[in-house]
Parts: sequence; structure tokens; C-alpha cells
Amino acid sequence: MARLFIIGAGFSKPAGLPLGTELFREVWKLAKERGYSEGKLRTDLKRYLRFVRKTNGWMPEIPDINLEDFISFLDIEHTLRLKGNDHWSDEGNESQLLLRNLIALTLKLAQDNGNSKNLILYDNFVRSLKKYDM
Repeated sequence: MARLFIIGAGFSKPAGLPLGTELFREVWKLAKERGYSEGKLRTDLKRYLRFVRKTNGWMPEIPDINLEDFISFLDIEHTLRLKGNDHWSDEGNESQLLLRNLIALTLKLAQDNGNSKNLILYDNFVRSLKKYDM
């Protein structure tokens, strides 16, 4: 008999990776360290915060921003070309591409700094899998 495993995002927490709610805080910290927190990213972030304030009646602090919501805001704007000629590239606008790279770097650094002792959890999980498990 096969077993079905549904693994959520929290599965990666013991490996040292940030949860979704922690990801923007880590990405923003890295952006500031690398000098990317000014300019285009900050401009887009301010526009997003104004949008949140106008639509929700409140404005989160920068570290508490929901990264998925911010990226969705940028995706909609980019896909619908709401900024006219300021489209930058077909792969995304400057902030979208910067965020993608900062997310990848954040996850890479977290993996590099992870505690290898915690990886035993994953080894044990894999060893317990059966032939027809999904």
C-alpha cells in the first residue's frame, strides 16, 4: 500500500531555511548589506506600501512585509504593463529580478550556514520511504 506525503514549507525549517513569513526580513537584510535597498527596489517598495495602506487601511513595517504579496504586486504591474514604457525586460522588472536573485542567495547562504546535525532528520525520512510512497 502506498503512502502519500504532503510536505509543507515548514519541512525545510530544521535545515536552517527561513519560513515564508521570515523570508522578506532575510531578503531585506541582505539587500541592505549589499547596497540594493536604495534606488529602484525602495521606490517599488514604497509604492507597494502606499497600495497596501490605501487598500487595507494599514501599512506594515518594512521587515514585516509579506514577500508573496509584494512580488504579486510587482507581477501584476509587470504583466499588465501598468508602468507603460518602464517595462525593462520580458523576464520582469528590475525589482522582480533583484528579488529573485536575493531570494536565491538568501536560501543558498542559509543552506551553507545550516547545522549538518539537523540533516539527519531528512536522512531518516528518506530511509523510511517505501517503494510506492508518493
